[in-house]
Amino acid sequence: MPYRTVLLGLISLAVFAAPLGAQVNLVDEPLGALYLSPYPDRYSGIIDGNLMTFGSPFTVYLVAEIDFADIGATEQNASNGLSAWEASVQFPAGLTVLAIQRYPDTSINFGTAEQNTLNYLVGLGSTVPAGGPVVLVEFQVLALRYFPDEQIRLGPVTTTPSVVDAPAWLEAVPASGCVVNEQPTPCL
Repeated sequence: MPYRTVLLGLISLAVFAAPLGAQVNLVDEPLGALYLSPYPDRYSGIIDGNLMTFGSPFTVYLVAEIDFADIGATEQNASNGLSAWEASVQFPAGLTVLAIQRYPDTSINFGTAEQNTLNYLVGLGSTVPAGGPVVLVEFQVLALRYFPDEQIRLGPVTTTPSVVDAPAWLEAVPASGCVVNEQPTPCL
């Protein structure tokens, strides 16, 4: 049925990014991203018919891709990374989340679920390495109907976000030039 590929390609993954605030960042370049993708090792905003068919489970990944080379500090990739993160993931009403696996296994989620939105306020318990894509959450999802132009959305937590209007992550070691009250602090 060739129409499946065209119809399934309309499900897209959206990342809503906004300017960061609440700290003084001494580096002007953005540092990394959190995103949703059907692949664990790269970003793609479309789940096509090769990855998803109606009535069969498929996988969506929440990925952190932090590379200190973005700010001219490649050497930090060996000793720095992610120590916590927060975001919400909203699924369209017709998608059923069958299973959720957070990585690393030491991570603890203090967030809540609200209807089709999963809020994550995650302490990792260990440092997630930098320098390339790292899966934070793996979702096994089931589609039971066609979704015209609907999206799985990544955004800020819905209650009391640390960064307004954006998902966020916390640097493990205060080494990238962020300060609060003139004191070095891990970048958020």
